Amino acid sequence: MIKLLLTTSFPPYRGGISHYLYTIFKEYKFNNELVIITQTPLFTQPEEDLTIFKNIIRSKNLPLEGKLHRFDFYLKILKFYFKNRGKIDYIYTESLIPTTIFSFLYKIFYPKTKIVCFTYGSEVNIYDPYIKRKFRFVNLLKKFLLSRVDRIITISSYTEKILKSITKKDVYIISPRYYGERFEEKEHKKKEKIILISVAQLTPRKGQQYVLKALNSIKDDLDFLYYIVGNGSYRENLEKLIKKYKLDGKVLIKTGLKNSEVYQLYKESDIFVLPVFYHRGDFEGFGIVYLEAGAFKLPVIATGSGGSKDILIDGFNSILVKEKDYKTLKDAILTLSSDNIKREILGENGYKMSFYKKGDTSLLTF
Repeated sequence: MIKLLLTTSFPPYRGGISHYLYTIFKEYKFNNELVIITQTPLFTQPEEDLTIFKNIIRSKNLPLEGKLHRFDFYLKILKFYFKNRGKIDYIYTESLIPTTIFSFLYKIFYPKTKIVCFTYGSEVNIYDPYIKRKFRFVNLLKKFLLSRVDRIITISSYTEKILKSITKKDVYIISPRYYGERFEEKEHKKKEKIILISVAQLTPRKGQQYVLKALNSIKDDLDFLYYIVGNGSYRENLEKLIKKYKLDGKVLIKTGLKNSEVYQLYKESDIFVLPVFYHRGDFEGFGIVYLEAGAFKLPVIATGSGGSKDILIDGFNSILVKEKDYKTLKDAILTLSSDNIKREILGENGYKMSFYKKGDTSLLTF
């Protein structure tokens, strides 16, 4: 029989969902039976070993690329269904909409096929007033789909709580895993110039704009370099803030980097900072990047928003600050910049936390 994963995001695309699905199915004992249909084309050579899977069928277009960017993705799913009638025993879906909808098209004709739906964050947040007002029909559809899938997998205790308020079905947690490079030799010494780093999509919710505001308030008191690593639509806004605050040369935006290049920036850095916040119904489902920072023994400055509290403990591996509050962010940056012993302790504890796992892939078959 064939196991099928439907996902818009998969390596070589670098992102939270892509990384999560790859690392989970890398552990899966049936990965040699797994066929993946993804909207991510082979636009660069993947750093991950993809030969462990039976087959990967790729779309021509990246997500959000062109007006009909998903048409080829949908067509490939339908063609695969037709060629493999009655041969698929499990369909794993990356999200409720659109991939779970497509899984039911197959189940109509082959009801014994089991559907396992992965859920991450904002796509299940249907009670927020902003979401309810904007997407009433979509919310009803999501509730319907959640009640009809055979199993729901989520990533954190925070998203589990939301799901349990929506559906009576059992919800299972398989947390994201960190399987990248680790840097055991990191030492936090007293330094004249402190290097900070954020690694995330460039969107308002990730909070890089508040880091810039905090750094602007201490630029005359602290010698620093700040790496903003990631891609996204908010880049232009961040560039405007860099100019407004006269932080040219002190803040560098790095996009399109390979994993190895990101790892090198982690090695150079002293503090990881990412003060995410709840924004228009969207939130941090887990925050695997905090595990990644811990793997390089970096102390973390964050908010503990959403599911990130599963892995961020204030005073243990992080300093947690208020959401959208640049003053407490500024104080945390100054504290860690001047106290290399505290950086060392938080970094060592972050390294231990980078091995965090909850749930296992035995939950994927039943």
